[in-house]
Amino acid sequence: MTYLGPTKAGGKTAYQVQMASAIVSPLMIPAGNLTERAITDSKLVLLIDADGKPLSGTATITGRGRVSGQLQEIVIDLKVTFLKVGQKVTIAAP
Repeated sequence: MTYLGPTKAGGKTAYQVQMASAIVSPLMIPAGNLTERAITDSKLVLLIDADGKPLSGTATITGRGRVSGQLQEIVIDLKVTFLKVGQKVTIAAP
């Protein structure tokens, strides 16, 4: 994890951190003609508040794969939002 420094978010000071993270993967792309999928780089930049709670984030996952045999670059850009952080979570069997 790398600390990137303070920034403003919603009129308040937030802090940016960056880490390697592939929230999703090219393996999840449901294309029948996409083969040999691989991740080549991934990063997640999070904004956290003064209490250390995540506010939002941006993720970039870069990869490659073959589309009908032709080598292609795959880039996935995501915006991440966090809700109900710190609230009780109940997990039950289905």
